[in-house]
Amino acid sequence: MRIRNPWRSENYTGPWCDSDPRWTDSYKEQVDYLDRDDGVFFMDMDTFKDGFESYTVIYSADKLTQSWYYDQNVPAGSYSSYTFTLTEE
Repeated sequence: MRIRNPWRSENYTGPWCDSDPRWTDSYKEQVDYLDRDDGVFFMDMDTFKDGFESYTVIYSADKLTQSWYYDQNVPAGSYSSYTFTLTEE
């Protein structure tokens, strides 16, 4: 998962952090990877589920159209799956 901290700081050091040796040139190219403290980081799904109890998913188009979902207070040990379909006229 690509995650962005809106306060533009990051101190995540788990799997797929900027310094993780699993980052190959091919992986970096696929996700537009940058090794800098810009608030953007990557995390595997299991680590995400263990580390966050609430989150917001937002899609922003060029004209600032947004689709979003906010999930809060998910019971420990469970998670939900959501599918978003975005279309253009």
